[in-house]
Amino acid sequence: MALYGRSIWNDFTISLRQGNVVLWLITVNLAIFILQAFVGVIGFLFMADNAVFATFYQNYFYAPSSLSNLLYRPWTILTYAFFHADFWHILFNLLYLYWFGRIFQVYQSEKRLLNLYLLGALVGSAFYVLSYNTFPVFEQAKHKAYLLGASGAVWSIIAATMATNPAYRIRLFILGSVPLWGIVLFMFGRDLLSFQSNPGGILAHFGGMITGFSFIGLYRRGYNIIGWMSWPRERINSWRLSRQSRRKYNTRVQRQVNFQGKGKNRDSSTWSNEQSEQEQLDMILDKISAKGYDTLSKEEKTFLFHQSNKK
Repeated sequence: MALYGRSIWNDFTISLRQGNVVLWLITVNLAIFILQAFVGVIGFLFMADNAVFATFYQNYFYAPSSLSNLLYRPWTILTYAFFHADFWHILFNLLYLYWFGRIFQVYQSEKRLLNLYLLGALVGSAFYVLSYNTFPVFEQAKHKAYLLGASGAVWSIIAATMATNPAYRIRLFILGSVPLWGIVLFMFGRDLLSFQSNPGGILAHFGGMITGFSFIGLYRRGYNIIGWMSWPRERINSWRLSRQSRRKYNTRVQRQVNFQGKGKNRDSSTWSNEQSEQEQLDMILDKISAKGYDTLSKEEKTFLFHQSNKK
């Protein structure tokens, strides 16, 4: 199937280049899962013990419930959300991310979706670790249990989407049009019924759920609990855009000088337009540095995009 004369693959790659966060998250999760499968096949062909790979993943990527282990591997409170146990585990997580992520983007920006996804993963793992070190039922398991899977992060998107517009209707096969709150309530009930068989994963779900509801509730009251997560990316993007735009501008200026040195005539209005563009670019970059990328208007973002793609 092709859209507007393009193949599905071309549409997918174009969406990635445009920075579609949902597709990027799906791609990263799939790439890690495929890499794990590939390593497993290579290990099988060379008769390697699969337990070696499993231990490596547990030690360096899965979130441990043991506080002493977590102390030496703090990065695992985030990396666990990009690893999955099997095909069905990753399939449903990514399907939920795609379905609810697309609805979320109707009401919120892609940057907020990424921030909420990451915060949901962090809170999900924190909820899991704290529960395993608090409730007596986990006393024996807490020294050897590990958490993996994106479900905590995905649940933050699910909960925030439902809290934004509970009456939003989705057409399901056989059932017809179903409100969003009904779907989420069914998923929550299913988690409660399966809690005893998978307490660690469900606890991460609850942590993500609390994160999503809290984000929307506080956002409506003027508090953005995920805004701080954009600061590192904004600083990096500001620096990158500034260097890239200025380098391209200097290249154009040098070409102008060389062109004039050869005795060629050039329309003075073109040079004036370049000066005007550079002044506008400098103002936008200064605004990003002072207030952040989100403060730009739609016209300013479009102008910045065109400038960064000029040859």
